Formats: sequence, C-alpha cells, structure tokens
Amino acid sequence: MGGDLAIIFSIAIILEDSYVIFNVDQYSSLTLKIYNRNVCEDIFSIIVSLLVIYFFIHDYQSTRLSGNPTTHKEQNETTRFYLFCQKYQFTQREQDIFKLLLQNKQNQQIADELYLSLGTVKAHVHNIFVKLGIKKRAQIKVLYEQEVE
Repeated sequence: MGGDLAIIFSIAIILEDSYVIFNVDQYSSLTLKIYNRNVCEDIFSIIVSLLVIYFFIHDYQSTRLSGNPTTHKEQNETTRFYLFCQKYQFTQREQDIFKLLLQNKQNQQIADELYLSLGTVKAHVHNIFVKLGIKKRAQIKVLYEQEVE
C-alpha cells in the first residue's frame, strides 16, 4: 500500500509542478515570479505522517496490551543476566559460556556450539568457577538464582 501511495503522489507532484512551471510561473526579462505551490507534496507529507503515527501507536498498543508479558520478562531476565555477569567481571566469552552452563550443557556441547576447542572451554569454565568462588557445576544455577532474585 505504501509503495503504491508513493508512486501515485510522485506522479501527482510531477504533474502539479509541470503545470505550475509552464502555466502559472511568469518569466520575463525584467521580472521572475515563481509560485511555490506544492499541494500534492503537502498532502503526501500529511498522509505519510499520519500513517507513521498510526503504525507507531498501533505497534505500541499491541506490544503493551497484547498480553505478551514474555517479551518484558525476557528483557528483565537479559538485564539481570548481564548485571550478574558485570558483577563478577565476566569477559564476553565467559558470558557466552556461562549462559550455556546455566542450560546444563557439558563442555563438549559448549565447544561444539561456540566453535571452540574443548581445552578453551575448560579454561573459561575454570575462570568462571574461580570468579564465582564455586567448585561444582551444580552450584552455578543455585548461585545465579539466589543473586538474581
């Protein structure tokens, strides 16, 4: 719809400008009177502005009222995750591995998913354990849930 509207108004603007240039504007050797009338362009701008406002309000209301609390919940969870990682000064790669550790993934699964060697994953897991002050994988989720809630 938007593309068709743009084409229609582009043609209307060209026709209007052509009419004004050749029939309304006055060109003489002593004076030059050019009338700036862009009625079609003004109407097009108003319609586009109204459509933008409509879609913005419609999108805002559908996001806010559509009963989609998972989006808000997921945003909160993501924020909490990164705040936790910041607190323990995880590197970006440690954050990636920590996220997978929270999903109970084993070292080989993490290595395969992140395209890392098993030794690299083990080194990062060790660093995560040291930063968290834990000794076992089972403690990861417990500590995370205690701190996040």
